[in-house]
Amino acid sequence: MVGNPRVRSAYAPQPWSRRLLSLFLALALALTLTPLPAWGDETGDAPTEALASKAFADSATTSEAPETEPQASDEGATFSDSSFVTITKDSAPTKPNPYSVNNGMKPGLTLHATAWADKNALLQPGDSWSYQWFVGDKNGSSIDLDSFIPLEGATESALTLTNNLCSEYEGKYLRVQITSNETVISGPKKATKYTSDTACGPIIAPEAPVKQIKLDYVLLSWNGSGFGNELESVPDCNEGDTLEACAYSFEDPYTLYGASDVVFSWQVSDSPYGTFEEVAQGASFVVAEDFVGRYLKVVATAKNGVPGSSTCETEPGKVLPQGVATLYRVSILNASPSKEVGCTLQAQAYKGDYWNNAPLNTGVEYTWRWSAEKPGGAGFSDSSWHVIEGATESSFTVPDSLEGCWVSVTACAGDNTVASANTSAAGPFRKAGARELYYAALDQTPEDDNFIFWSGRTIGVTARETSAAGTAGAYLSPDQLTYTWYIADAWDGEYVEVADENVHKASFVIPDSYVGKHLKCLVSAGFNTLEAGPMRKAVAQGEAVESVDPTPPQPDETKSATVTARIVGVSPHAVGDTYQMVDWVPSREYVVADSTKTSAWDIFADLLDEAGYFYSLDGGCPYSITTPDRSQTLAMSASAPWSYWSFLINGEYADVMASGHHPQDGDVLELVYVDATGAAAAPDIAVKPNAPAAEWAADWGSFGAATGAPIAVDSTLGSLPSRWTYDFAQGGYASWSEPVVAGGFVFFATGSRLLKLDASTGAVVAEAPLADGTAYGCRPIYAKGLVVVPLNNGRLQALSALTLQTRWLTEALPAAVQEVASGSEGGAASVTYDQQGLSTLTVSGDYLYAFTAAADWSQTYEGWALCVNASTGAIRWMRQNADAGYYWSGAASVGDYLVVAGDDGVLRAVSAASTDGEPAATLALGAPVRSTVVTVDGFAYVVTANGTLHKVSVGANGALTQVGAVSFGDYSTSTPTFANGVLYVGGSRAHQGLLAAIDADSLNVLATVTAADGAPLPGEVKSTPLLLRDENGVVALFTCNGAGGEWPNYTSGGGVYAYRLGNAEAQLVYDPPAGLHNYAMASVAYGGAGTFYYVNDSGTLFALDLSDQPLPQRPGDKPTNPETPDNPTKSENPVKPGTSNSTSTGNGQGSGSGAGSGIRPKGSTSSRAPFSTTLSLGSARTDEVEETDAAVGATPATEAAETVADSPVPLTDVSGMNVNRTDTDTGATVGSEPDAASTNQVPAATLALLSTAGLAAALYLVLSARKRREEDGDHA
Repeated sequence: MVGNPRVRSAYAPQPWSRRLLSLFLALALALTLTPLPAWGDETGDAPTEALASKAFADSATTSEAPETEPQASDEGATFSDSSFVTITKDSAPTKPNPYSVNNGMKPGLTLHATAWADKNALLQPGDSWSYQWFVGDKNGSSIDLDSFIPLEGATESALTLTNNLCSEYEGKYLRVQITSNETVISGPKKATKYTSDTACGPIIAPEAPVKQIKLDYVLLSWNGSGFGNELESVPDCNEGDTLEACAYSFEDPYTLYGASDVVFSWQVSDSPYGTFEEVAQGASFVVAEDFVGRYLKVVATAKNGVPGSSTCETEPGKVLPQGVATLYRVSILNASPSKEVGCTLQAQAYKGDYWNNAPLNTGVEYTWRWSAEKPGGAGFSDSSWHVIEGATESSFTVPDSLEGCWVSVTACAGDNTVASANTSAAGPFRKAGARELYYAALDQTPEDDNFIFWSGRTIGVTARETSAAGTAGAYLSPDQLTYTWYIADAWDGEYVEVADENVHKASFVIPDSYVGKHLKCLVSAGFNTLEAGPMRKAVAQGEAVESVDPTPPQPDETKSATVTARIVGVSPHAVGDTYQMVDWVPSREYVVADSTKTSAWDIFADLLDEAGYFYSLDGGCPYSITTPDRSQTLAMSASAPWSYWSFLINGEYADVMASGHHPQDGDVLELVYVDATGAAAAPDIAVKPNAPAAEWAADWGSFGAATGAPIAVDSTLGSLPSRWTYDFAQGGYASWSEPVVAGGFVFFATGSRLLKLDASTGAVVAEAPLADGTAYGCRPIYAKGLVVVPLNNGRLQALSALTLQTRWLTEALPAAVQEVASGSEGGAASVTYDQQGLSTLTVSGDYLYAFTAAADWSQTYEGWALCVNASTGAIRWMRQNADAGYYWSGAASVGDYLVVAGDDGVLRAVSAASTDGEPAATLALGAPVRSTVVTVDGFAYVVTANGTLHKVSVGANGALTQVGAVSFGDYSTSTPTFANGVLYVGGSRAHQGLLAAIDADSLNVLATVTAADGAPLPGEVKSTPLLLRDENGVVALFTCNGAGGEWPNYTSGGGVYAYRLGNAEAQLVYDPPAGLHNYAMASVAYGGAGTFYYVNDSGTLFALDLSDQPLPQRPGDKPTNPETPDNPTKSENPVKPGTSNSTSTGNGQGSGSGAGSGIRPKGSTSSRAPFSTTLSLGSARTDEVEETDAAVGATPATEAAETVADSPVPLTDVSGMNVNRTDTDTGATVGSEPDAASTNQVPAATLALLSTAGLAAALYLVLSARKRREEDGDHA
């Protein structure tokens, strides 16, 4: 039998029909054996809620009966089709009407479930009856039976509504179900035909227990402005005002009681001391015209008050016409200390009361006055004040005629007149150049520890002026002072002028004739006169000394210090509300010439003066500070709870006032307002000044990190295959930054996030929120172990590279306001432009330099330059350019100077030691600059937007001199890079992108590259070329800002090109896969270890490897007429893709775009050689790349990037999806398990049909097999 061919034929291949039939049979049998769900099963495993719903539905009936008096049915009677249930408040009702819920189902109510044979026959409960109460929702007249669930434990015929039940099910409705002998009825039914379901409710929550409260003060709110932070309010008001009242206890000032706890009575009278009559009750009151000229008060009475403390009332307030106000006081905000004539005084009127002063800036008329007598001094009276005619505004400039006089002010807002206090008058005013003396004392050389003056020694005077803060200021030199010496026989005797040549000397040698006498000196600096002395001890006889030329006493050696100072106020808020801490003066770095003679308050006062704030020292240092617009004053409170200005040194509360502390080098000085009327809210971004800084060296520290020298690599550049890609846009529009690489991580900002990616895999390992959004193409920097990100509105945020905690954060810069034409009648409108942070950040020494631009799509209007301490964020200086901004520009350090230029085309040299940013020299370049300055061999190289490279020398004193210039294009915003004496820079000419190579010494253009792989470059070269030094020399890597095809489905563009000097063309060394082509103005960054990073406008961050193999040819490449590109331009100020019609390319001046990249012209070769000096140029790679997925299992939270073998693919969010992916190692298809919850169930009818077909197929196969066996037997 082994050799029987008949037996072998049984294993021969079967006909295809039988194979398909067998397969169908197997499938049918498998489905037949699959257990089916119990479709149509009325109970099954359905939840209790479903059973309840079914029971409610089944209990509906349509039978009716005539209305007669109800008759009790037999006890335990069974239910019929006409039986129903109702809920009543009686256990034995006479009618089945359900309990009405309109007057509420409150705690304590007992409900009863009763069964009825019909509406006239009440059924008596039987022993077999069981009950279940349900709770659910009802919408209007409709009832949602499915929403009703069993009420746990509610299984009796009666249900009492408890506090807990009513609290838990407030607003819900009740139904009930009765079961007898497996027959179920439910209700209640509507009292019409008792056939339609309804429910009883809603359930009302228990009333909160009324708490006894104490009342001490009434607070008022005017016209919805919120309750202030005063102790109590006075209802001064105007006709038409809407007043809101609340009351509180002094023991708990943060709990405000309203109308639910307090009865407010609004009462009026013709006199503040007369009889008041009630005109209204309630928490709100609208002031009617009838009350004008009368007095209003509010009386608050607690509904459940503590006896003896249940009522309080306001003082009477006056009701005024509209536009009129009662003033409480007026003051001169900058009255102290004394000032020169020509200064401007600022007055401020306040309304309110002792507890709360609100500034009033409208409808106030001021009257300025002067006095020759010192207010409060002998001979002064109120008649000493003289009105200054015409001085009726809130500010007043003191004329020369008031030298030596005092000034005060009065104010009126239509009702009363108030005057500034005599003790707070400004003055006396000194002439220009004169100084107010703060201190004067006798001094001698050499000194005597016992304060004895000796003949033969030199005597003089040490004097200090009064600082702007009213404290001891600088020491004055003898030529700034006048002296008059006096002599007497006793220290308290009668002094007369000395009768010799010493009478007006600054210093002199004490002669023997003065022995036994006492001296003093009257000193003046042109303003006040101080007395130095007199001597307590008489002049003693000294040893004879050789006469020397008298010299004034020298002050102690000066000690400079650099400190950080900051002043923090609070946002306006109502009492009890939260508030934000607000930087009134952000952290500033301040250089003190002599810390021994400068107090912390001197520093604060200087910063406040510079920022335009007003302050008062009457009662504190400071007592109050007022904002420049006079809308908010923060002062020491008049009573507890205490609010005040606190002084901190290095984060600790100081035990002295700011005027008593002399700062040390490195001190952090803070003036912080403590507000006891509310609580500080947590900031959106928590700043941790002590966040740890990384100690990594930067692999790629910032944009243009290698402009001065090429990057050395070990092999020859052939191509840049993909390592990984990261889809940061996720299919939408997102801003991007140039990448920063350090410590094995890539730091990348997008939107308002900073991402930290693993450099080897692209996986996001951490992210941190940013305080604001980021501009498109912003340029972070890694410095001092921190990643500093430029934000919108000109802010800078520094985050620890280790933890991504925010180390420091600067405040927003002022926006630019431009007047533009509006309307057909020649009107004007104001347009605001925020500051954009698009320029290069530069670090030199301990400082970071940043630049901003306020711009629209066509131009910049202004900008700021900032110098910031890179470790602390303290601003050393900030300087506005009111003519133009800094857009894509950046500074370079040349010797001791920082050199930068902006859209105004002016090159500026600023000393690195400058504390104010004043340029040491400037040079007009003749065209805007939108690139970073580069320094080579002591020269500064600057590219202007008209495509010209300028070579500038920087002198030892910062002097700028143009050495030469060369035009290489007609437009450029590219920053040049340098290698082997050659500068490489991008741009365009006649709308054609180009890369130029220029001799740095002679400025000769060595090469102009406009093509790659036989086709024109697809767009302007806006990027900064990255220079590599491989085994064959220097190679420039760059991108082109152009794309081919239709938006958003571009078919080419967005790759990386390489050029080696001496070649005729560039070569495409990386071409993104399908779906990732787009414009590219980003530059290529090098992260070490042969890895490169860049971004294009597809919303993708690319990581590329270095390979010595050429870029593979893709089959099917077709040319698209590269000689006649027809593509639109792309704005330099990017907008969201799709807002303009993008079709293909060309490159406009001031824009960037171009024909599709990687287009193979006719006749090109089909293979590529390694990129070297002898390479054979071929076509770009355009073959389709199979998309693989290396991120299965990743979620949006992890945002892991894809790791691919040869080419990048879009990052795909596969969380919650069923996917099949291609394994990048084996090529096998890997399937993921479907989600059981989302798997569709197969209908039972379909399964039955398949089962029947399977059985039929099985029968066919059995019969066929039997027939074949019979035939085989016949053949045998």
